Amino acid sequence: MSELEFDLLGRGYAAGFGRALAAFLDHPVDVLVTRHRGHLYSATTAGTADARTPLLETTMASWTGVVLPRLAEHFKLFGKLADEPTDLALAEARGLFAESIALHHALLLPARQAITDLLGFWHTNGVHAARGHDGGLTALMCVALIGTPTFRAAERLADDSVPETVDDSRITELAADGAPDGDGYGLVIPGWLDDPAYPRRMRRFLRRLGVNGARLRSMRAAAEDRQEAALARLARACPASLSGELATLLTTAQAGAALAEIHGPIMHARYVHELRRLITAHGERLAGRGFVHAPADLFHLRLADLDQPATGRHQVDMRRATYLRSLQRPLPRPRRSSAAPGGRETLPAQAAARLAALGGAAGTRADTRRWQGVGAASGRGHDPLKAVRDQKDLERLEPGDVALVPDAGPAWGWLALASVPLIIEHGGPLGHAPAVARACGAPCVVGGYGLAGLVAEGGVVTVSGDTGEVTW
Repeated sequence: MSELEFDLLGRGYAAGFGRALAAFLDHPVDVLVTRHRGHLYSATTAGTADARTPLLETTMASWTGVVLPRLAEHFKLFGKLADEPTDLALAEARGLFAESIALHHALLLPARQAITDLLGFWHTNGVHAARGHDGGLTALMCVALIGTPTFRAAERLADDSVPETVDDSRITELAADGAPDGDGYGLVIPGWLDDPAYPRRMRRFLRRLGVNGARLRSMRAAAEDRQEAALARLARACPASLSGELATLLTTAQAGAALAEIHGPIMHARYVHELRRLITAHGERLAGRGFVHAPADLFHLRLADLDQPATGRHQVDMRRATYLRSLQRPLPRPRRSSAAPGGRETLPAQAAARLAALGGAAGTRADTRRWQGVGAASGRGHDPLKAVRDQKDLERLEPGDVALVPDAGPAWGWLALASVPLIIEHGGPLGHAPAVARACGAPCVVGGYGLAGLVAEGGVVTVSGDTGEVTW
């Protein structure tokens, strides 16, 4: 992730997420963001200021009545920023992105809490244990969104009428269906804001793994059947005395799943597209004035550099060289916890516990040839293991492989669309990729950090998305 991308996306994300998280935890929160390649990593600490974005109710009215009007205002403002001075325009664009992140998490946090409440009800009442029934994955399948933005984008890309070279208006159309990864995590190329070729590369990936319109239609029909069966199992397993409470929780959780899986990725993809267009316009202007060698050099400047009358080109060259070297380093383990780096105050225990309940799942080595993670999507795979970290790794992925991916971001849902079993190093069952995996019928296990050091690349593993076990 380049200097400018981090200034816009990393710092914008930290500001927006912190505002929503402060309201969710009822405590001031600072979000500390670091970067590596195309990935953002965050940690949370007790905050120094109490700026908050009010949380939204888990209903579609929150989207239509609150979020959509704000988005419409933002996109009108984006259209005017191309004519403003570059430093002021990009600073305002970062503010708009931060507000979109705050709005997204004002929806996402209550939505995921609603799903967690459903799972907690099921386990607290012991219904699944008493009836010999895994209520966790069944309940998650009951709230699975059939036809996520990633799925709809794949349907568009599988359509032969979409040209190989897409123009700006078609990119916007695809972005509205979630085709680009707009979440700042996962399958991204450094410099991804300036990456209009992303949809075309994903089309090639889907075609190479045999995904076409007929296969997607069959996948959707199978998902609808699995959800209908899961709802029937849930109803049979629940005692009559609890059916009313379960129905209320289920309705709220289903609305929450729709809000989490549809609107967040759409919002992010659209904002990233608007940022890309804005940066391109200002890069061309600055190159024409001799401020930078080429429009793409703007990515290696910081916002603070843009209000200076002249920025040494050698500085841009040095930063580009540093940036290219960073691409060769392995990805670090991300932190998303209440740890307090630098001696900062930790979150109160109650707030930390609530945050942890929505966070990632950890796995552990169970014995010499078995890893115990957490099952996140039902199914079983028995195939060679491939570590997939970025775009170039997709070229090594073949039908019949198991993919070990770094996080639960929405980009990795593309692999589930191709029926690739997923092992996710960092993240939890409520992440975007596991949700896509459940809807696609691809096995998924979360909590796989450390597995790469135990299984050789290409070693055959058996993955159980029901039990969370990985054996080799």
